[in-house]
Amino acid sequence: MCFGSNLYSSLEVFIKRAFFSLLIIVSVMACGHSDKSNKILQEAYEVHKKSVLVRAQLNDQLTMLRTAEYQEENKAEIDSIELQVKEWDGQLIEVPGIEEEHDHSGHDHNHEVEVKLSPDQHLKLQEHLLLEIRSIENKINELMQSNK
Repeated sequence: MCFGSNLYSSLEVFIKRAFFSLLIIVSVMACGHSDKSNKILQEAYEVHKKSVLVRAQLNDQLTMLRTAEYQEENKAEIDSIELQVKEWDGQLIEVPGIEEEHDHSGHDHNHEVEVKLSPDQHLKLQEHLLLEIRSIENKINELMQSNK
């Protein structure tokens, strides 16, 4: 009986060690995945901040475009640009898990909307939004240059 009890005790110790080893491995892997996700989300947030900055700067340019000097010759194009800006504003979403450091002058987005995207998808979306707002900025700059 001593042999069976000893075998059972050794097996129990082995199972406990294996379980705790597995638990440690899973924890380390989860932390590593979390760190990678956090880095990607932080990068997405940095891109988001750039987009918001460009968008805020467009307000002055849009105000200038609405003046009579530009409005008379380019009304249709200005209306189109304003529509694009409004649509862009509607697409802007928060990067989850990161508190924003900016005010909302010049743009609007809903902090309550939760979008189910992976960190990589959030990064790609923010990069796309930055490209879009820069494209709009370029259209405004071209229009302003053509009227000088």
